[in-house]
Amino acid sequence: GISLASVKKFTIGVGDPAGAKSGATGMLYLDDIQFGKPATLVNLATNGGFETGAIAPWSAYGSTASTVTACTGANVPEPPIEGKYCLDLKVSGPGTNFWDAGFSMSALPTFVNGAKYTLSAFFKVKSGTGKVNIKPEHAGGNWEGYGEQQFTVTEKWVEYHVTTPVFTSDVSP
Repeated sequence: GISLASVKKFTIGVGDPAGAKSGATGMLYLDDIQFGKPATLVNLATNGGFETGAIAPWSAYGSTASTVTACTGANVPEPPIEGKYCLDLKVSGPGTNFWDAGFSMSALPTFVNGAKYTLSAFFKVKSGTGKVNIKPEHAGGNWEGYGEQQFTVTEKWVEYHVTTPVFTSDVSP
């Protein structure tokens, strides 16, 4: 119900509003603040919600994957975050490298010159915490990553995302 024409000031508060302390010090970096109507999201990932009941066109490596309708045995027994299914990825044990186990989609369209992309997904672990590395990449050659980031995943559904830099040429993933 707010008219954007009447907005004269935009404020970002720093600190804990419930426990603010005067004289605090530290470092805060801000970049690329945007204000306006949200962009229209075009999902380029086929079956990203696994709502077909199958994992295709995704594939798992160093692990086994299936779709499930319940996170059976999880310390926080939440249902899938959206729809009826979610991916259940079972990793057999710790690897030497983060790329020893995971899943990927091979049918992505070309990353277009002049555009940037956001890859986002909800993750949770059965118990404790775990690490996940999100890496939009050129599969093959040097396996170049575009905006790669590692996150610590908890027992509750949380959305994680990475945004690529603006591409300076077309790149086929």
